[in-house]
This record gives sequence, C-alpha cells and structure tokens, in this order.
Amino acid sequence: MHSNKPLSSEDQVKAIADTAPIMLLMLDKDNNAVYVNASWLYFTGRTIEQETGEQWLKGIHQADLDFCLQTFKKAAFQQSSFKISFRLKNGDHNYHWVVCNGASRLNATGEFDGFVCWCLDIDDVMVANHQENERQALVSSQNEDILSKELLSANEELLTTNEELASTNKALQLTQVKLANLNDELEEKVRLRTTALEESEHEQQTLNEELVATNEELAATNEELATTNEELLSSQRRLEKLLEELKESEHRTRSLIESAPLPIAVYKGREMKIVLANQSIIDIWGKGNDVFSHTYHSLLPELGNQAIYDQLDEVYTTGKAFHARNQRVDIVVDNVLQPFYFNYSFVPIFDTKGEIYGIMNTGAEVTDIVRAKQLVEQSEKNLHNIILQAPVAMCILMGPKHTVMVANDMMIEFWGKERAAILDKPLFEVLPEAREQGLEQIMADVFHRGETFEAVEMPVSLYRGSQNGVIYQNVVYEPYRDNTGKVIGIIAITTDATEQVLARQKLEQSLDEVQKLQRQKDDFIGIASHELKTPLTSLSALIQVLTVKLRDTTDPFVNGALAKANIQIRKMTNLINGFLNISRLESGKIHIEKQHFRLNQLLHEMAEEIQITTHSHSIHIHDHEPVDVFADKDKVGSVLTNLLSNAVKYSPKGKSISVNYVKKDDYVEVSIHDEGMGITEQDLDKLFDRYYRVESSYTKNISGFGIGLYLSAEIIKQHGGRIWVQSKSGEGSTFYFTLPLN
Repeated sequence: MHSNKPLSSEDQVKAIADTAPIMLLMLDKDNNAVYVNASWLYFTGRTIEQETGEQWLKGIHQADLDFCLQTFKKAAFQQSSFKISFRLKNGDHNYHWVVCNGASRLNATGEFDGFVCWCLDIDDVMVANHQENERQALVSSQNEDILSKELLSANEELLTTNEELASTNKALQLTQVKLANLNDELEEKVRLRTTALEESEHEQQTLNEELVATNEELAATNEELATTNEELLSSQRRLEKLLEELKESEHRTRSLIESAPLPIAVYKGREMKIVLANQSIIDIWGKGNDVFSHTYHSLLPELGNQAIYDQLDEVYTTGKAFHARNQRVDIVVDNVLQPFYFNYSFVPIFDTKGEIYGIMNTGAEVTDIVRAKQLVEQSEKNLHNIILQAPVAMCILMGPKHTVMVANDMMIEFWGKERAAILDKPLFEVLPEAREQGLEQIMADVFHRGETFEAVEMPVSLYRGSQNGVIYQNVVYEPYRDNTGKVIGIIAITTDATEQVLARQKLEQSLDEVQKLQRQKDDFIGIASHELKTPLTSLSALIQVLTVKLRDTTDPFVNGALAKANIQIRKMTNLINGFLNISRLESGKIHIEKQHFRLNQLLHEMAEEIQITTHSHSIHIHDHEPVDVFADKDKVGSVLTNLLSNAVKYSPKGKSISVNYVKKDDYVEVSIHDEGMGITEQDLDKLFDRYYRVESSYTKNISGFGIGLYLSAEIIKQHGGRIWVQSKSGEGSTFYFTLPLN
C-alpha cells in the first residue's frame, strides 16, 4: 500500500479522510465527536448526524464504556496519545472488538483541542485466538507482549528438552560403552575359561559358575539397557511433542503477525536480519516480497541518513524501547524517494537468559492524516496571511468569548489599542467601552446561530487615546467554521465610514439650507409673478385698445412701436407663466388635463405662431399621416413653443428649423432640429436642470432664466414620455420628446 500525493485544496481534506481504509474519529476536549470519516459510518451503519457530539459513545459496549472514558480523561489530562481496545456496535447491531489509537490534536495557537483517533476492526483475530478472554485489545504493545512471552516459553521448553535429551544421550552412550566393555570382558573370560577347562574339569566347573554369574550380570545389564531405551524413546516422543507445540506456537505467532492490520516485523542480531514481516510492512517498504534474505540495512539503504539505524542500535544496546509519532520517513518506492509519515516503535526481544537477541518493529502509517493536518494548518496560515494583508480592517475572533486570534494593522488602528494589549484576549475585555451597544448580542447570534451579520454606517463608541468618540463602521461578521462545519469563531471585516458619514451629514445640512433658500426663492418668484401679472394684463389691454384706436394712423413709428410692445408683452407673459408653472410644479398644484387632439395640427399652429414673431428664420414641418394623441394640449403646446423659440434664439439669422414626427408602436416621437451653435458635451447632462443656462460668448446677450427646458422636461415626464437632446458644438442641435398615443 502506498500513499497518494497530497491534494492541493483545503476543500479536499475531508475527501482524503473519507478514502482512508481505516476508521477515523476526531474528538474535542469533552470527548464529543466533531468528525467521523466514511469508513466509520460504513462500519456503524449510522449517519454523520447520529455519530457527532456524544452520540458516538452509544455504540460502545456498556461493559467497556467506563474504561474508555477513564482512558480518554487520563489522556486529555496528560495531553498525550493513547491506545485502547473496546467493543463497538456495527451496522448489524453486533459488537466487534476494535483497536483505537488516539493522538492529541492542537489548535492553531498550540492549545490542546482534543484527539484524532484511527480504529481497526480486530474481532476475527480476537475470536480465533482469545475466546477465553472477554476483552483484549490487539494493539502494538500487546502484540509485543504476546510474541515475547510465547517465544520465551518456547525457548525455555526447547532448552529444557534439549538438556534432557543431552543427559539421556550421555547416559545411553555410557551404558553402551559399559556394555561393550562388559562384552569384551565376557569374551576374554570365555576364552580363558575354555583354555582352563581343557586343562582341568575343576576349572571348568568354576568357569561354568562364573559364566552363569556373568550371564545373570548380562541379563541385568540388558534389562537396564531396555529401561534406558524406553526412557530414550519417551524423551524422543516428548521432544517431538514439544517440537510440534513449538511449531504450532510459531505458526500461531506468524499467523497473528501476518494477519495483523498494523505493520509488524522482527529483526535478529545487531546486523538486524529480517526474520519475520507481515504483508502490511512489506507493502510499506515497497521492495517486493523477497525480504527475508536481507538485513534491514541492505533492504532500506535510503534510511542511512535519517537516524533510524541509530535508533535501532540504541535499542539493541540499551534494551530500552523507542517510540516515534508522526515521524517523517523517506522511502524509495518505484525508484522514487517519497516522503511518508509513521507512528512506529522499536521494542527489544530477550532470550531465556535475559539477553537481547532481536528487535520487534511495529507501526502505523499516518501519511494521509499528517498531510491532511498540514493542509488544514497551511489553510489557516493562508487565511491569516490574507487577513494580515487585506486592504480593509479584518480579524478572527475565536470562541464564545471572541478572543482575538489574529488582526491586521488596520483593525488594530481602528480599535485604537496596542497590538500586544489586544491579541489572545477576549474582545470586550480589552474594549470594555464597546459593551452595552448591541455588539455583544450581535456577535453571540453570529457565533451560536451561524448567520452572517452585515451593517452599514453602524455607530459604536470607542476610546481613541484618552477620548471617547462615536465611530461609524461598515461591518460584516461572518461565522468561522472548522472542517466539520462547526462554528468556532467569527471573521470580522470593518471599514471606517466616520469621515464619509460626517461629510454626508454636513452635505445634508448644506442641502437643507440650499433647499430652504430654493423654497424662499420659489415663493418669491410665485409672489412676484402674481404681482406682475395684474399690471401686465392691464398694460396689454391698454395697448390693445390703443392699437384699435390708432389702426387708421399713417405714422409708421406708431404702428411699429405698438407691434414691438405687443411682442414684448407676449414675451413677458410667457416668462411670468413659466415662473408660475414652476411654482405650481414645486407645490404639486400643476394639473395635466388630457384630451384627444391631432398632434400634427398643433405642430403647425405653434410653428405659425412663432413664425409671426420672427422673419429671420424659416420653420419647416415634415408632414406624415395624421397622429392623434391623448395629452394636455396647452402644456404640450408650451413645450413646442419653448423648443421652437430656443431654436430661433440660438441659431444664426437665415437658418432653417425643421420639425418632424414619427409614429412608433404605442408612442409618437417629435424632433426639432436647428443649425445653431450646438451644445458642448459638459453642458448636455445639465441642460434640463432648473435655472441652468449655457454660458458662452454667443449666449451672453440672449435673455432667459433657464426655466423653459426644465419646465418642458417636467411636463413630458408627467405625460409618461421622455425628452433628450443630441448635439455637437458648432453643428446644431436636435431636441426629441415622446408622447404615449393613449
């Protein structure tokens, strides 16, 4: 098994954990599950919601629960790793033995934050080898005890048997030598007695007696030899039985090691010859299955500069076990030196004399977990860098007390405090003046409900230096979540809008004053217009009477003077009516009285009326099919009068003015084009503003107050139409307006 390369996005950390073949569990300081991976959910047959918080403890066998809680409590107090075995209910509601390895988990500030645990189902191994035990966990340290005890017992039995066999063989050899000597003596005696028998019957009789005694002696020796042979056979049978038991013990030990889900190997002698290795560690080495002809050094030469050889030698020399956690080990796999991470142990193995003859190596690959942790740490570091370099004030507030974990310079400046007085302290402890302004409740809602809060120009009172002042801020409080989605803090983003608010308040105050002056001016214009209209009406009547009385005069001066007087009165009347209409418009008293009329007829009437008062310009109307509209005829007429009068005023003498109208869908578009001075681009946007006049050398001698176009635009808007102009300086202008047909 070889680890994949780490993924490059923080959003894929969970996917890495979910692909792990072992069960992963992440606990907080109170033993609440904050994350379980897909392997865990597959084993328990439950959902992520059913396993988070305290729910996961319900799956532990009641007899094992107190032991587990005590182990967790002790490890949390010591902030250390732990190994524990317990029974866990699977998806079929059966309890399986699992072995659980836990490593302490730290947050970004280095504080203890719970455990990361990885668990393996060892129920088959436990049932097959330890049916008489109710609970025994298959962990690395217990494998070490089992293997050491069985090897020690087997060695002691083998040594005892060998000693017995050697003693028996020695006795047999002595008996055989004694028998051989006895046979030699017997043969010598027979020879001597035979010779003597020939010499004397008496000697023959004596010889026969000695022969009988010798035969009895020989029979006793044969019985002793038979007994010795039986003992030897019994010793051989016991030796064969012990050898068989030893073979069975070795087979069980090898089967246990080979079937263990954790990597295990045994090295013999100081040269560390590999005598035992299961498939898990063979796969990690990545050198193929032919490993038993190698020493540890020859199989893994790439470890020469990684201190591992020194660790093995130290264990072999001192007899003290060595343990490493989350240790990086670079191994050549597929001809490429690749980094992996392991939790591993080197444990000495002793013979019956108490002397070290080898080392057992156990471990677990934690590459995915370490890389996932590194990705999370890098992601947090990147987030901190983003906050520190952000162009707006930003900070991260951790926990329900909103402890300041990181804040950039702009946020420190906004708070008006020293950085050392702010970091790693609760926000409202270092900014007590911010209390009781609603901020505490807002932040509590963001933290507990996980809802974003946004506010614009939110006022808050803060001390800056020795003065307490109101600061306006545009603020966003965003929930800060861990990789399980749990809210663990708040990301605060703030911009100081104080200058903007104060400037707007000052502007609003100025606008109020301007509007007050504008209302006063409008009131004055309304009053003045009403006061001027009465004498102007009387003057107009007197001139009309005078015109009638002098209609037969032959004095050309009188006729010209009366005609010019009528023209000036008409202009003055239009000007006063314009002021009155503006006054009515501002007070909301101007009324639009709509009626059906033919637009092209109104165009001709207004053009003829203007043409009467001017002979220096020609007005041309481009006739089309008649167009009927529903509008206020007088108001539309005043718009046409204003646009035609302007075309005459702002065009050189001798130029023509063209009027056109086009029917489009449900409205009609009217255009009035002149060949005058044109309008600059900077004046176009303001042309329809009240009292706005184009200032140039050409217009300084042209009378007007800048109310005609403003009034025309308001009339067209109240009809639901729109008005605009297209013009270039020196090329004339075209004014457009539209009216709905219905």
